[in-house]
Amino acid sequence: MNLYNLKIFVDTARLGSMTKASELNHLSRPAVSQAIKKLEEEIGVDLLVHQRRAIELTQPGRLLLKKSEKLLSEAERISLLVRQGKGPLVRDFKIGTSRSLATFNLPPVLALLSKEYPDVSFRVQMANSASLVKKLSHRELDFLLLIGDETLEGAKHTVLGRGHFVLVKPTSIPEKSICYAITEKRPETERLRNLYQRLHEKPLPVLAEIHSWDAIWYSVTQGICGGLVPDFLLHSACTKGKFKYEVVIPKVFPYEIKAMHLSSKSGDPLVKSFIDGLT
Repeated sequence: MNLYNLKIFVDTARLGSMTKASELNHLSRPAVSQAIKKLEEEIGVDLLVHQRRAIELTQPGRLLLKKSEKLLSEAERISLLVRQGKGPLVRDFKIGTSRSLATFNLPPVLALLSKEYPDVSFRVQMANSASLVKKLSHRELDFLLLIGDETLEGAKHTVLGRGHFVLVKPTSIPEKSICYAITEKRPETERLRNLYQRLHEKPLPVLAEIHSWDAIWYSVTQGICGGLVPDFLLHSACTKGKFKYEVVIPKVFPYEIKAMHLSSKSGDPLVKSFIDGLT
């Protein structure tokens, strides 16, 4: 079986579009269609049912997609082992995460893996979860470290930790004059608004909507405002003994810290090392 054609089929099935698969692999759409046609001729079955604006997998196509992720992962693992056998593994390893997790969770792991893989260049991209998941689906990233409920078909998710969003404020600001910084509209912010209205019989006083939990936490530690943040920030080493805060509303909304990578990367030793380092 031609692995190149198989990969084109997997990308098309996972993305639900030949156009998106062509963009991902830097090919023309006819080239993608031809690769899948050759794979169908090689196997002797139809894999796709073409519709006007979408594609649908046949039963053999669904079975092949399920089995091929493991096959492609093993092929990539063998390729990595062969390259390692020739000498040091030289490559980029691209990680997507939030600024908060990049600040407080990644440094120890990167320091450890940089020693274990001295010829690997670790590159960190910071953005919102939806943007990072899209980049992973386009194979622009190798690994994600996220807080949130985002999922991706064809990706493996590993829960690394759990906690709650909490509403906190500096003790130096009285409750009657406090305003809060929150992120853009998300499940935890909507839950907070409802809780605050019920507990205080007034709307949540919002100073600003800030994209980064890290920036919100910084504003809190500087005595500027209160904020809604994941509780792991409260226990970070740089927080201890620095200033005094109080929790206004505990356990506003639960969260999971999770790792995400494409199933085809499961055989990558760097992925395994990264997950091991984070757990």
